Amino acid sequence: MSETITSRFIESIWDFSKQDIPENINKEIKRCIIDYIACTNIGQFLLRNVTTKYADLFNNNNGNCSIIGTEKKSNIFTASLLNAFHCHYVELDDGSRYAMTHPGSPVISALIAVAQDRKMSAEDFLRGILVGYEATLRLAKAVQPGHKLSGFHATGTCATIGAALGIASALNIPKEQWNSIVSIASAEASGPLQMLDDQSELKQYNVGHASLEAVNSVYFSNTLLNGPTDSLGGQRGFFKTQCKEIHEQCLFTPFESYEILGIYRKPYASCRHAHSAIEAALNIRKELEINEIIESVKIKIYTLATKGHDHKELKGSGSARESIPYSVAAALYYGAADYEQYDEKHINNSNLQEILKKITIEDDSELSLHVPEKRPAVVEVKTNLKTHVNRVDYPLGEPENPLSDLQLINKYMSLMTSSGKSKEDSEKLLEIIDKIEERYDEFFLLI
Repeated sequence: MSETITSRFIESIWDFSKQDIPENINKEIKRCIIDYIACTNIGQFLLRNVTTKYADLFNNNNGNCSIIGTEKKSNIFTASLLNAFHCHYVELDDGSRYAMTHPGSPVISALIAVAQDRKMSAEDFLRGILVGYEATLRLAKAVQPGHKLSGFHATGTCATIGAALGIASALNIPKEQWNSIVSIASAEASGPLQMLDDQSELKQYNVGHASLEAVNSVYFSNTLLNGPTDSLGGQRGFFKTQCKEIHEQCLFTPFESYEILGIYRKPYASCRHAHSAIEAALNIRKELEINEIIESVKIKIYTLATKGHDHKELKGSGSARESIPYSVAAALYYGAADYEQYDEKHINNSNLQEILKKITIEDDSELSLHVPEKRPAVVEVKTNLKTHVNRVDYPLGEPENPLSDLQLINKYMSLMTSSGKSKEDSEKLLEIIDKIEERYDEFFLLI
């Protein structure tokens, strides 16, 4: 069989999966799990009266996979879908500015479900997460920004394939079967960005679908039916149909670079494209004197950020989380952009709406030149007394400006307690994750 870009990618990820995991990378995987658990719990809590209707359709207590944040058990497919959907719901899950994707929600959801359905060791579980992140982020970096500009949500597409390879690694599936897994996953990979538009509340389905179909791809590959030899690079394959240009070198990065080290973790509950502007607005708010009255607000930002994120007409919390103008208005008025600031009560506040009316947003060609190396935004607030200007290139959470361990734990504790979990149980779960190799079974009992 001749070598293809698919076979080379599989070979590279296979070799990566066989490397020993350095101590600093092992710690990073656990930080990802901490962030994931917090985001999934708050998402489930806020959606508890909605998504349980779906779970209940399947008489779910017959399954053995956790709906995280509840006492419910479900089948592997329902659990993988709902956990990923919940994790992405408040827009606080991790991501990558180069890949323009959210790896944690689909990858960890899929691995947790499979780990409860099939036997795997703690070491295999952690390795599967690492491989899922690596494969997802390499693929997404290779197709961006053309993939997004063509209308695709990389979390729904690239993460389907990446999470499937993470599962394959964790289950120690023979390399000869990996081509079938990639073939099935690339056939299942979907995620139209149209799901973000208008009053849509289904953006998260792209993420849930990726987790579900990653599991399905691995399980169906046990039929041992052959797939095409080049499902990624063929003339009618994944790359040709979903982007105009591929950055092939991104598929084969040196192992020591570890894509997981390049992710961001979110402090603000909005689309990541809004975070630099949020932070600039928060910086300005600290400068405002009590007698200053805001007269106008101007946001300058890179071109990729404005498309789909420049609206001021809001149609619910999902629409607000995708809106840069609203996020800036919330930062200026409330001094925060936590998940609470995106509920209906906060959105419809008349004083905030007055600020929102004064905001203009424009893409800036100079700022766009720095993307994706930076994520720049400039906010200018003109008041009755003076003009305040602030620029942010790396918002909090980027690898150049990371959340500290304390900041991550504070985020985790805030979201866990807000979702109804006790301080004691939340702290115990933190201890278990830190020692998951020795306390693996306890982890699944407490999530």
